[in-house]
Amino acid sequence: MFNLLTKHPDMKCHVSDLNSDLILAYLAIRDKLTEVIESLENHSKKYQKNQLIARMKQRMRVFE
Repeated sequence: MFNLLTKHPDMKCHVSDLNSDLILAYLAIRDKLTEVIESLENHSKKYQKNQLIARMKQRMRVFE
């Protein structure tokens, strides 16, 4: 669908799915892309920090 819309921007279509999370994700990306990117970047930083802490704790257990 996205490929078709890129080639035919005037084409009308509707996105539909039983998975409401999928539809909400699509709408957020379509309507609030900047906010989605910022949120994902923040999440990524927190995840990386948590992974670093977990690795450090694991290494500290070796010395116990």
